[in-house]
Formats: sequence, C-alpha cells, structure tokens
Amino acid sequence: MVDLFLNIRGKKMEAEILKYYSKFKEIYNEENYPEWFAFCNDHNKQFGDDGYKLGVSGHELKHFAILQTKIYEEKEIIIVGNNNSWFVPGNMRESLKVVKGLKKGIPEDNFLTRNESDYSRDLRSYFEVLGEDSEKLFERAIGINRLWIQTGPKCPPKELNDAMKMDQPNIEEMKRAKKLRKEWNKLQENCEKWTKEIIELINPKLLLLLSGAAQKLYPEGQHDNRFWVQHCPAPSFKRYQQKLKPDYFEFKSLDELEKFKAIKIKNGLEQAGLI
Repeated sequence: MVDLFLNIRGKKMEAEILKYYSKFKEIYNEENYPEWFAFCNDHNKQFGDDGYKLGVSGHELKHFAILQTKIYEEKEIIIVGNNNSWFVPGNMRESLKVVKGLKKGIPEDNFLTRNESDYSRDLRSYFEVLGEDSEKLFERAIGINRLWIQTGPKCPPKELNDAMKMDQPNIEEMKRAKKLRKEWNKLQENCEKWTKEIIELINPKLLLLLSGAAQKLYPEGQHDNRFWVQHCPAPSFKRYQQKLKPDYFEFKSLDELEKFKAIKIKNGLEQAGLI
C-alpha cells in the first residue's frame, strides 16, 4: 500500500515537472527571441545539416536540457550546475543526439553520472573519497542546471559574448547586440525562476549548488526548514591560485582545491543528515 502511494505521488510530481517542459517550449521560439535564434542560425552554418563536424569540438547550438537524470524515488540530492556543456565531449554526434533527446522530457537514463565528461568524473571523485555510502548517494542524485540552454563549456560562449558587446562597427549592429543581450538575460531569468520552482517541487534533503552563477539561486544554509543548501566550487574550476569569494580561500595546489570541494560536499551531506 505504501509503495502504491509513493508511486502515485511520484507520478503526480513528474506530471507537474513535465509542465515546465511544455511552458518552456511555448516561449522558446524565434518570435520571442529573434536575435538569439538569428545568432544560433548563423553560428550553426559551420556544422551543416548534420549539426556537427568530425574532428571539431562542439556542435550546433539552440538546444536545451532541463533534467539530466530521472527523478529518483529517494529525492535525496539535487545537483545544480551553471549550464549544459557537451554531454559526450569526445563524440559530437552522440552528444548532439543526447541533448536532442533530453529536451523531449524527463530522461530514463542518468547523464550526470555516466563518466563521459571530465565534469562527471571529477564530481564522482569527490563523493568516492567520502566512502561507499556517499558514492551511492551520488548515483541517485538528480541533475539540473540553472540555465537550460546548451552553450558548451563556456557560458556564454565566446562567439555569443562578442556578439553582445556594444563596440560593434555600426549603429545597426549595436542595436542588435543590445537586443541580443536583453534576450539572453531574459532566457536566463526564466530558466533560473523555473529551476527554483522545480527544486521546491522535488524538495530534496540536500541542494548542491556548483559554480558562482548557480549559487546565486539560494544562500548557503537551511532553506525554510526544508532542505540544506550547500555551495561548492564547480568541478571545472581549477584556478587554485584565484581567491574564492565570499571566504577568499586561496590554495597552494590544485590537489588542495580538489580536497576542499570534497570537504564542502561532505559538509552538505552531514548537514542534510544523509551521512
């Protein structure tokens, strides 16, 4: 009877989350974001009809992904990163196939823990050093990003950053750059707003925010007596000599920085009562 109740409740939650896929698809179009879609169309010309090129790191833009994993029944951890990078960095054909599938709805597979990217492997390593129980928690973590648009490793990518700069060659290009920046900011606002709503709906025990951009969603600490919010540097952050705000930590080596990330995750797991 309990299992049946949990199954019904889980299906209701999935139905509520699927509404966000529909809502985003309704607004994410050329009519609402003409400059963004024009930028993508121009950028994508280099990849031809296939959307990728052999030997080139990167594929066509314009795609999005909301959840990167299924919604596990335990709902223990949600991991929030900055943006969607390439899902299979060494295989752009497969990477493009993955993101096209992810925008259809909640996935059955787990694309956060598959070890097909440095991000995934590094993130797993922080949980592994904390022990077998922590590693199992990672396997059941729910993955989402604060920005659903796929941009690749950089957010925004260099080409987009250049297109949004105001030092364009003429007035018309400056106007387009201003419109593009406005659209880009609006896309981020919508994604962040709905990401928070999805988080509140799932209501995990631990919310792990990776990267400075994701950490702006919630302050670190207990949130409304519901879940613990833990900030941690992103796996991709390797600049150990750069001081980390707000604590202004500075590390002597990359190894020290990586150990610090594991310590931050351990604190989150402990505060959430998961270990």
